[in-house]
Amino acid sequence: MDGVRSVDRAFNALELLVEAAPHTVRVVDVAARIGADPATASRLLATLTNRGYASRTPQRRYTVGPRSLRMASGWVERLQVASAGPMERMSRATGEVVMLTQLLGTHAVPIASRVPPGRGVDSLPAFDDGIPGDGGMGAAYPVWATAAGRALLAALPPVERRRALPLEPYPSFTARTPTNWPDLRDLVRTGVRDGMHFEQGEAVAGLWCYALPLPRGTQGEVLSLSVLATGDLNPSRHARILRALRAESRTLGDHIALVPTP
Repeated sequence: MDGVRSVDRAFNALELLVEAAPHTVRVVDVAARIGADPATASRLLATLTNRGYASRTPQRRYTVGPRSLRMASGWVERLQVASAGPMERMSRATGEVVMLTQLLGTHAVPIASRVPPGRGVDSLPAFDDGIPGDGGMGAAYPVWATAAGRALLAALPPVERRRALPLEPYPSFTARTPTNWPDLRDLVRTGVRDGMHFEQGEAVAGLWCYALPLPRGTQGEVLSLSVLATGDLNPSRHARILRALRAESRTLGDHIALVPTP
């Protein structure tokens, strides 16, 4: 019976996270929902977080995780609809993969992506941050090793940025991965100063990424828009990506600001 009760509590906790998304909940909220003390709720949330079904935010609250994101379908679909036009135009203008990413706890999680005509889903990076996924929604990318992740960090107040990261040294994926806070902080500051966050082979060898933070969503979502590319980035290709990303990020920010609150 204890096993059945534990499963029931886990489902109740997960349902609360999904109902609240993208808003976060406190440990005491989960404790009240599952009929347990805060210590039990905290252990259950830690298990869900470790398995990718929950995310712990820098404010020590909880929301859905990469594996449970699809369950929050109403909220996710509103963001996907709002971003569809700008992302489609951007993918066609650049000929590159375009991705809308949200910060969930310590993960950069794709909300929507666009692959240009003639290219398959294998154009999406197959890398994930310890959470099973195929590169699309449900995958999780390392905030410290990706331009999209650094754009998300830039969207946070400076005092919260380090809290959205794992313990140092950060896991290294290539020889270019930043593995400590001083190096990462400098990269974030450079991106803010230059008005564009850029990555070259820091998470996946041969992968280039350009990213910009977006204005917060109507429900506090921390989002970034990015372009992913491989191969030779000649000056004309570089300029085309920058021009489209800057233009459509403004348009997408305006669209997301109008996403209705459920």
